[in-house]
Amino acid sequence: MTENPALLNFLQPYAKGKALSEAFIQMSFGQEKGLSYTLVKPTFIFGGESFGLTPPRVNKSYGELIETILSLGPFRAAANILPGIIGIAFEPPVSAEAVAGAAIAGAFSDESLVFDTHDRIINAAN
Repeated sequence: MTENPALLNFLQPYAKGKALSEAFIQMSFGQEKGLSYTLVKPTFIFGGESFGLTPPRVNKSYGELIETILSLGPFRAAANILPGIIGIAFEPPVSAEAVAGAAIAGAFSDESLVFDTHDRIINAAN
């Protein structure tokens, strides 16, 4: 299955900016500089008590339900085999608390770390 480039045009500036920012961080704080960095890259963050459209916001109880469903085997398998943004859509969302926990874990580490999946973020937060 191929992705429709026209459908994803609106995401290209975001993706380009994100890639440039990550490359700049890695170049500026990499091991050769004697420094470390942490990148936390959740697919979707949920939390709080209310829904919202601008910015998009999903409350904690609904987010936990979706996280539980998308953590089931068939959805995890689909996330691993479907291409691009379609596969990403099947990746479980992550709570704001877990994202914060992963960021704190990274801040206390001397290593450069990238938490780029649901499981890596959850494991770092715990």
